[in-house]
Amino acid sequence: MKMWPTKCSLFMTAPDYGAGHNMVDAFAHSFQSAGGVILGKQFTPFQSMGDPAPFITEIRKSNPPMVFCFYSGSAAVAFVKAYNEFGLSKDIPLVCSGFAVEEDVLPAQGSAVLGARSGLHWAPLLDNQTNRKFTTAYKNRTNADANVIAVQGYDTGKIISHILNEVQGDTSNTSRLLEYLRQVSFASPRGPFKLDSKSQNSST
Repeated sequence: MKMWPTKCSLFMTAPDYGAGHNMVDAFAHSFQSAGGVILGKQFTPFQSMGDPAPFITEIRKSNPPMVFCFYSGSAAVAFVKAYNEFGLSKDIPLVCSGFAVEEDVLPAQGSAVLGARSGLHWAPLLDNQTNRKFTTAYKNRTNADANVIAVQGYDTGKIISHILNEVQGDTSNTSRLLEYLRQVSFASPRGPFKLDSKSQNSST
């Protein structure tokens, strides 16, 4: 299997809907800003990809040193398994948003997922006190395992609660709301949480 490619170029693939385009655009922006080259972008049907063969063939024809993908759920299973079955995983490293290889899809993907490189802002086994308390409380309350969506909901609730407490429930002044939004800081299951002062994205 190839080691991490030295050429700064890649092919991108994602489902054809809002989140797919957002993920591709965000990754491409940072990648190109660092000098990377996008060889091609591919958007597959949403919600069902259908037969993955034409999309895998298109990727192979572009002969990229690396592929970035954003998929989740059944589409993640279909894509990752096809990527392996068509032999691409042996030669072309797959880099993906963590949703593509999250705990909920790993059992269905099996060994096909081996070698994929991913990043996500939370994992159930993160070893910090807040995460241990959160996952235990979530399991007790819902009788289900916590997931990344539950953590995002928890963090969103903490942000809203913080701002409402600071403005004493008065949401009429937008400038004050934004001021307190920039000050948000707390211990999240994902680790110390605060928002970037410019983009207001999480800078955990």
